[in-house]
Amino acid sequence: MAKRSRTLPDRPRAPAAASAPAKEVIHSSLYLASPVYEALRKIAFEERLKIHDLVVEGIDAVLRRRGYPTVENLKQSKKPARQ
Repeated sequence: MAKRSRTLPDRPRAPAAASAPAKEVIHSSLYLASPVYEALRKIAFEERLKIHDLVVEGIDAVLRRRGYPTVENLKQSKKPARQ
């Protein structure tokens, strides 16, 4: 006896282009000591931000301190270049 394949009803899907970011984004994990994470979590809560926003702010400071363009400028350009 042949098995019947069970098919689910078609669900409307968003076009792939709608869910893809306009620019390439690379996922990166970040390991933090618990006290550091808790401090960032507290700051993010108090300032109504996400920890991601605080981390990007720190990355921006590191880039500027070393003579690179800001995060926003790098996102707008095609390749990172030192100033």
